[in-house]
Amino acid sequence: MLYCLCKNNDDNTYHLFECKKELNGCYLKSGKSFCKKETLSNSYKHECKFTCEDIKEARIKIAELANKGEQICGVCVSTLYKNE
Repeated sequence: MLYCLCKNNDDNTYHLFECKKELNGCYLKSGKSFCKKETLSNSYKHECKFTCEDIKEARIKIAELANKGEQICGVCVSTLYKNE
């Protein structure tokens, strides 16, 4: 599974989405965030901190961003650790 960390322009909080790689780049697999509070569309350019990262890289990058003070949805982040 690949992950994207993006935000809706109406909110300052980043949410985690499942993404997929295609020939033309990285796209949202589902427009619904893991916490189910945000919905994004591939037809609109969103502000993303990272796209199409595996679970290990997503964890590292989210930790770095949180340490820099970025607002990241805790419910979304918890999905990266729930199966451990």
